[in-house]
Amino acid sequence: MFAATATPLEATSEVVFQRLGPGRVATAGELYLLPSEVEPVLRALDEHGLRVTALHNHMLDDGPPHYWVHWYTTGDDASLAKSVSAVLALMNSARKASQSD
Repeated sequence: MFAATATPLEATSEVVFQRLGPGRVATAGELYLLPSEVEPVLRALDEHGLRVTALHNHMLDDGPPHYWVHWYTTGDDASLAKSVSAVLALMNSARKASQSD
């Protein structure tokens, strides 16, 4: 018999930049989203040319619901940094951090 032990699921986001050459980078990310953030974040990713590769949840019966979105793109380092920053600003974790400053 298999007995599962409940462990908390860590809700974190990750953004990675890798230099490709002078002024060019590849960037990818996995963002933890609340349900209310899914549409605005997906729209912002699209508007900034960041290609969505997956939107999913990790647990079927988890509550409250939460999602992860994965994305990637390549391009100009300064432009992509601004694009990623605009997307991150839409997330609850960014709003909470700015309120505590």
